[in-house]
Amino acid sequence: MTRHVASTAIGLAAALASASMAGAQPVFEPDRPPARGPVMGPGRMAVLGLTEPQQQQVRALFEANRPQMEALFGKMQESRQALEEAAGIESPDPTHVGELYLEHRRLREEGRAQREQMDESLRALLTPEQRRRLDLLETARAVGMGRRGPEDIDPPEGMRGMPEPR
Repeated sequence: MTRHVASTAIGLAAALASASMAGAQPVFEPDRPPARGPVMGPGRMAVLGLTEPQQQQVRALFEANRPQMEALFGKMQESRQALEEAAGIESPDPTHVGELYLEHRRLREEGRAQREQMDESLRALLTPEQRRRLDLLETARAVGMGRRGPEDIDPPEGMRGMPEPR
């Protein structure tokens, strides 16, 4: 019985670890925000119709947040690597793998919170129309549209006729 419980725990830990490491993301969940916050390159700035002062403010916002985001991403890479190594050995310790998984999940939540905070700061710089356009861009990305998405999906209502992000 304990052998069965131990092997089940190991299997569960390995499955959780591999799903996490594989970046298992559902295709679309309406209640779930996109995996990343808004990416604000020149193409998206053009689609949103940002003024030059707004573009400078957006760049300053991203530059101000870059050090903490890069530090967090570094921690996440180390965490993922430690999890892969711990789960990949012949007889992984389920407790250790579980602890590493929980730490990696905590870091992901921290990253999500940082992105949400940056998203709020970004939205504060936008006009109501620009926020509407940003929402449309995020919806399009969430359903798989854009350069890497399916070609046969019509743009969401309100995006037709807008310049395509570069």
